Amino acid sequence: MSSKYSDDLILQIGVDYEAGIMSKSKIAQKYSSGGSNLSRQTVEKWAKTYKWKYAINKQKLSKKISEKVTAQLIEHSSNVLLDVDKKHIKNLEGIENLTQYNLSKFSEIIKESGEVTKSQSETLHAAQKFLNEAIKTLNISFLDKRKAFGLDKEKVDDKPILIERIEFNGIDPDGPPPD
Repeated sequence: MSSKYSDDLILQIGVDYEAGIMSKSKIAQKYSSGGSNLSRQTVEKWAKTYKWKYAINKQKLSKKISEKVTAQLIEHSSNVLLDVDKKHIKNLEGIENLTQYNLSKFSEIIKESGEVTKSQSETLHAAQKFLNEAIKTLNISFLDKRKAFGLDKEKVDDKPILIERIEFNGIDPDGPPPD
């Protein structure tokens, strides 16, 4: 190897040469330091001497970079989706807590007075209707976010789980207030 250039430097030049990411002139410029100007012809002479093949590893390198970037994007997308899912669940749990509060208030009124006035019934029903609309809005937002990430391309049941729970408890969330 050349005494003007270290063996390690020549090996680095060979790696760049076979990677093919830069032109031969750019490689020479990159490794020109201080008072020594490395020429493209010198790089080509070394390539012939050491049997380097220009850009022989470019495809392998591009594939590795592509795989690494893809893996990073998948990991980032997974983290974002996990955050979206967690926020959605937290919001639904909050609405479920409010719904349970409404149901317990309704039960308290019945236990205390034995009957529910029309005004009380309408107030509780209006509050529940508001919560149902909040659930629908949250679900639409949630599904839109998932679709933006290319998930849930198939038709998903739009009926929220909380609505099913309310109906299971004998209350029609979109019907008239219970008497």
